[in-house]
Amino acid sequence: FKALRDGTPIEEVYALTRYDPWFLAQIYELVTEEEEIGSNSIETVDFMRMHRWKQMGFSDEKLAVLLKCNYPQVRTRRRQINVHPVYKRVD
Repeated sequence: FKALRDGTPIEEVYALTRYDPWFLAQIYELVTEEEEIGSNSIETVDFMRMHRWKQMGFSDEKLAVLLKCNYPQVRTRRRQINVHPVYKRVD
């Protein structure tokens, strides 16, 4: 996925790998977001950012790694800014 980060079009990566373009776009979005997360610190994370990251599926543990802090700090900050876990039932 380095090629996607370096600006290679998804169509070209698809031609080389035969990975579904939808999948490539999703992975590219996650990798790009990981870089964005890493440019933040836990103290500056606001509701909108945390909510977006959680909607994208980032766990508190993964956010701790990316934000260069520890899991309890992420959990505490998430609770401070009122981002709470939601569990949805799938049939």
